Amino acid sequence: MIRIGTHKVRTGCITCKRRHVKCDEGRPRCARCIKAGRACEGYANSPGSGEPFKFVVYTPHGGSHLLSGDPDLDWSERRSLSYFQDRTALELAGGFHTDFWLSSILPLAQHEVSVRHALIALSSMHEHYAGVDHFAPTRGINFALDHYGKAIREVVRLSRSPGGQNFDSALVTSALFSAFESLQGHYHTACNHAISGMKMLAEEQRSIGLVGPRHARVPRDELVRFFTATGRQILELGDPNFHGPRPALMQGRPSMPDKFTSFEQAMLHMELMLTDLFEWAEQADSLAMKGPIAEDIGNQLMLEYVKIKEYSTRWSAAFTLLVSEFESSSPESTSSEETTPVPRPPPPTALLLKLYQALLTAFLRRIEVADEKVLKEYTSDFWLALDLAEDFIQQTSQLVTSPVTPADSTSSAQPKPARVVRPTFSLAMGVVPTLFLIATRGGDMAVRNRAIQLLKTCYRREGFWDSRIAASLAERIFDIQKLIIEKYGEDAPVVLQLLDIAFMPGRRCVFKYRLEGPHAPTEEGNTPQALWAGHASALDNGKEYYEQLKWEG
Repeated sequence: MIRIGTHKVRTGCITCKRRHVKCDEGRPRCARCIKAGRACEGYANSPGSGEPFKFVVYTPHGGSHLLSGDPDLDWSERRSLSYFQDRTALELAGGFHTDFWLSSILPLAQHEVSVRHALIALSSMHEHYAGVDHFAPTRGINFALDHYGKAIREVVRLSRSPGGQNFDSALVTSALFSAFESLQGHYHTACNHAISGMKMLAEEQRSIGLVGPRHARVPRDELVRFFTATGRQILELGDPNFHGPRPALMQGRPSMPDKFTSFEQAMLHMELMLTDLFEWAEQADSLAMKGPIAEDIGNQLMLEYVKIKEYSTRWSAAFTLLVSEFESSSPESTSSEETTPVPRPPPPTALLLKLYQALLTAFLRRIEVADEKVLKEYTSDFWLALDLAEDFIQQTSQLVTSPVTPADSTSSAQPKPARVVRPTFSLAMGVVPTLFLIATRGGDMAVRNRAIQLLKTCYRREGFWDSRIAASLAERIFDIQKLIIEKYGEDAPVVLQLLDIAFMPGRRCVFKYRLEGPHAPTEEGNTPQALWAGHASALDNGKEYYEQLKWEG
């Protein structure tokens, strides 16, 4: 990456300059910020702030991998691979575990043409999505779509060749295709690509086992973790895209320690626990829909739930010890001139885990009593979760300045460029699903409203979760709940239950909900038509309603 400016550019990232400490100038983020758990704001100076501004232009560079210098690739292809190393891989990992993308996927692209084309397509589309602070190539979308098409054609060609030597690339391209479609807002197609990869991996596990083939080029535990997280997202949404039995992936189960040694270890166990919980809930809902549950099956379900609850209790105790040790460790001094040391802020991983910890008790209790109203008893926990979500968003978001165009630079009256939030795209556990959960099921309307406002402003895509789409859905549910309160009162025994969100071809989804409660008065015009899909004139207990939401790319 090179920088061209009209004056000499000062070195050091913005965060270190603000804190008056020496920056190690690590790329793409300085190590000092990462170690302190702070969001590194990058190296771009802000036009209009008194410092000389500069343009940021991404060019191919040599790195730990040789792809960006491959003579068989043209300039644009090498540039996209450089961008993947500098930004895309870090964002996909969410700052938690980047080895999967940089140490496993990138080397595979050096030898597999299909993976290389898919990687170039994803990186180019990501630059278009997040490129608000530099000049991206004008043909970026067409360039990305062209390589996406080449990757698909290569996968089709390989699928017709004998032998299973291309299995690794087929699994990896499924993951990359899913991410590519998510970036475009085509979540129905993204789900189908992810499910295709899950089915292939599940079939391999049935024939070979958990370890996988001896000469696998991508570690199977990493792929299992990725696709398990993807399947969990689909369960979170309640999306019915599986079309049949859901692929069951076997995942290694490390024993729960008395105290975690790192936030990464705590994150792994949280992922395992959430997967168990969502799979249990899906099984229970599926059985309940078929009618009364037999006593022996009900007892088995209860035993499985007790195990999950015990696991959550042990996780919370081990995580609390880790946090306590982190907070009591030596604080970081911000500069040699300062006499008062500043405690280290918790890293983003810790904030996210604290957020989930704050919500666990409430939702486990809601499962036990099978009553949505019990969530009102945990309003303080919801407020704590929102504070943690806001801190996480601030630490993992970057405020950037849009580049000055040649026309702007020659204008006599130059407005001060506005600072905007750079869009974030991640495939790691994030904050959007929890904010959506609070916005649609939090017992207090003020809690719900604040969650919606955070969704509107955070500008994040986390796998299949898009903050703007989630905000639109949550706001619609919020408006329906307000109408219910206006009609029947704050303590009305009327509950809106969101059943699922079905992604459809194109950029649209249908969400299904049920209104549960006593029959409403049936006088003409007594119920606002906007309240009920299908213009129903009365609230029917147990009746299901459907609405559609569309969005732009």
